[in-house]
This record gives sequence, C-alpha cells and structure tokens, in this order.
Amino acid sequence: MKPTGNPVGKPTRLTPAVQKVFLGRIIRGDSIEASSAVAGIGRRTVYDWLRVGHEKLTLRAKHQRIDPKHEKFAEFVLAFEHAQGLAEARDLDIIDRLAQGGAMSRTVETFPIIDRFGEPVIDRETGRPMRGERIIENSLAPNWTSAAWKLERRLPARYARRSAEEAPKEQDDAPRQTIKFGDSVVEF
Repeated sequence: MKPTGNPVGKPTRLTPAVQKVFLGRIIRGDSIEASSAVAGIGRRTVYDWLRVGHEKLTLRAKHQRIDPKHEKFAEFVLAFEHAQGLAEARDLDIIDRLAQGGAMSRTVETFPIIDRFGEPVIDRETGRPMRGERIIENSLAPNWTSAAWKLERRLPARYARRSAEEAPKEQDDAPRQTIKFGDSVVEF
C-alpha cells in the first residue's frame, strides 16, 4: 500500500500562500494544470493533495480520527470544491446575463478639459492640461445562443445536439391507426 502524505521530516508544499494562489486561479476558471503551474507546484502534487484530502474526509464522515498533520489536506479539498463552485456560478451568471440581454459593456474615455475660450485648462499644481473621464455604457441585446448552450449541458437528454444518426427515428413496427372515410383509408 502506498503511504499517504509526506515522508517523515519532509515539509509539505501546501502552504497558505500556495493555496491562495492556486485557488485564486481555480476561481478564475483555470484548469488544475494551469493553476498549479502559476502556483509553482506540480499537477501531480495537487492530485496527491486531493486524494489524501478525500481519504481524510471519508474518515471524518465515518467519525474516525484524522491525524492533525493531514487535516490541512481535508481542508484543501473543501476549499478546492468551494473554488470550483464559485467559478461555475460566475460563469453561469455571465451566460444568464447574456441570454437575458442587458449585459453592460463599459468603456472609459478621457478627454482634455477646455475653458470657455477653447483653451485647455492647466492644473496649477502639475502645470499639465487637466483631463476628464467619460464612461460609455452599452447594453447588449438578448442572446439566445447562451441559453441554448446552458440547456444543452444541463439537460442533454432533451436539448443536446444530435447528429442525423443519433436523432430518434420512426419505427416501422410501431402501431399504426387507420381511419376509413367512405372509400378512403387514412393511416397514421
């Protein structure tokens, strides 16, 4: 059986600083591979932390004692799952806003401040021309493709795209009904 955790005397690389960087990237929606690279750790190290943490959470669920030096791995798993949930919720919020329309794009534009004679106003402290800012906001129209994308993934049995081969076909042996109208027979 493979030992869990670090060999005796070797400190773990799971520090609060590394965890903060790693989980910050996960919240942004980065992959485990990209997040671990930014945090300066190997992806296999992260997977080991997650494996050990899940083992310890299983013990905790069975009301068994967890070695205090492994407690941080269980807490890491919970923090990791929370970060993934935050990233997912943020992405779904963006999709919802786009689907409903009204999402705002915002641009900040700077311009020189001009006096009533058409001359730039000079800042007395710096001696430079003063500048103003104008915020331009545009509302986006509803985007049905965002809602379709979400439905395809949430309810794939009903909304996922299907190729012609996967589409439900009429069965030849399906029961048919016939109705007679005088001399005519209609089958459906």
